[in-house]
Amino acid sequence: MKSISRFLAIAIFSILAFSGSATKTYAQFNACKDTLQVYVAPCYDTSYNPVCGCDQQTYMNYCAWSQASLFSFTPRACEEITIPHIYPNPSSTWMNYRIYLKQQEDAFVYIYDEYGRPKYYHFFENALDVSTQIDVTTLPSGAYIMLAVANGHFAAKKFIKY
Repeated sequence: MKSISRFLAIAIFSILAFSGSATKTYAQFNACKDTLQVYVAPCYDTSYNPVCGCDQQTYMNYCAWSQASLFSFTPRACEEITIPHIYPNPSSTWMNYRIYLKQQEDAFVYIYDEYGRPKYYHFFENALDVSTQIDVTTLPSGAYIMLAVANGHFAAKKFIKY
């Protein structure tokens, strides 16, 4: 009789002890981030092939996404429009830029000087991923903002002309 009551006491204690830790573990579980990942391999890929992580952040590519230890992604940027690259920055002659849209649509690129005056305008029809080069020799030295606009969404990036 003593052994049965002792067995029940140990069983009840064990159930209560483990159920508390199970609840705590479940409450700490993140449905997006793999918190149990111990080792993350180094990433050397510098290409821009954006992926949208389950945390709604845009990662430069699959490799960068895997560094974040997330469970899932979609193969596109999270934002409607991004300007991932402007180079060289600063520049004195030619400048390369890239715009990336979530879906194919018309896009506009504007460049404004530090006083908000328009200095450049370009229209891209049915753009999705556009890389182009512009001559900045006609721009006076100073700070500029590149603004990309598509379907009511925009992205901006700063560059310097010297």
